[in-house]
Amino acid sequence: MHMTAAPYRPAPDLPSWPHCDGSLPGGAECRGRQVEHHTACLAHLPDAERLAYLAGLRPGADVDHRGTHFTEELVSALLAALTDPSTRKPRIGQARFEEAVFGGGVCFDLVEIDGDVVFDGAEISGDVSFDRAEVGSRVLFRQVKIGGDARFDRMRVELTAEQRREVITLPPTIGELTSVKLVRIPPEIGAMKSLEEFTATGAFRVGTSARSGSRSVRRGPTSCPCWSTPVRRPVSMRCPYRPKATSRGHTPAGQA
Repeated sequence: MHMTAAPYRPAPDLPSWPHCDGSLPGGAECRGRQVEHHTACLAHLPDAERLAYLAGLRPGADVDHRGTHFTEELVSALLAALTDPSTRKPRIGQARFEEAVFGGGVCFDLVEIDGDVVFDGAEISGDVSFDRAEVGSRVLFRQVKIGGDARFDRMRVELTAEQRREVITLPPTIGELTSVKLVRIPPEIGAMKSLEEFTATGAFRVGTSARSGSRSVRRGPTSCPCWSTPVRRPVSMRCPYRPKATSRGHTPAGQA
């Protein structure tokens, strides 16, 4: 999810953060951020020191593991250490995972994050899931490589008015995307040629501008039955329950 207009610039060969003194398979230098008071990243800490670090975390703590290589087990251990016993949900202050490498999936379902969550430049070989997660600020996924599916069902993001003005739901190059599944409708949808699945919900009205002929999306209540039915490509933006499109958008039968 790209939620700011500012471009992401990867760190140079030598990262700006204090990085690990360990090495990766093949001899490459590890770019993982050092765990505080250590010279190694979370992945390269000796087992006893890693367990001590995780045991010292408390719900709501900031985590900064930029450039770190994660297994699914290590992600699970980190979230378990941050779980609030009163809610049984992981809670994080600020979450920084820029350029981190995940050897499996990333599951942040139900996670509560008070600040930003940043995955810029990360590589994720499996699926990404933020179902029902709650984020108090921005969610940044610029230039991320994802090998599996990405799900953000019912994720709630609280933004300031200034941050909302910077939000971009999808990039201008949306027409070049492939294997896309949308649950929210951006105006750029009209340019898409590779839409795999389009699930419309009752939270939106879809219409055609009489002046330009372009498609538009408007929020509004509707009980039209077609909006609960998944539609696959080719996508028709016209509702079968209305006689024709109007410049005012979609008005289901029986509603003013």
